[in-house]
Amino acid sequence: MKPPIFFIEKANEYIAEIDRLTANYVPPSSAREKPGLQEQTDEMSDLKLKIKLLFFEFEHGHLFVEKVVGAQNNNKYNKGTNDQLLVIFRRYLGLFVEHLQLFRE
Repeated sequence: MKPPIFFIEKANEYIAEIDRLTANYVPPSSAREKPGLQEQTDEMSDLKLKIKLLFFEFEHGHLFVEKVVGAQNNNKYNKGTNDQLLVIFRRYLGLFVEHLQLFRE
C-alpha cells in the first residue's frame, strides 16, 4: 500500500481541481451559448473517476466510495448539477484527508 502522504497529496490536488472547476462552472442551461461544455463535462467526469480510484486504493477506501456513489445516485434523483456533486466529492475528500492524517499518527 502507498504511504498515507501520497493519498493526502493526491486528495489535496483533487480538491484544488474541484475548486477550479466549480469556480468556472458553466450551467447546462447557459452552455448552449458557450463553447467548452463537453470539455467541462468530460473533466468533471474524469475527476470523479480519479477520486473513486484514489479511495479504492486505500485499505478502507470503499467506505468513501460508498458515500460518493450514494451522493451521485441522490444527485441524479434530485436533478442536481455537476458542480453541486463536486462540492459533495470535495467534502468527502476533506474527510478522507482528515482520516489519513489520524491514520498516519
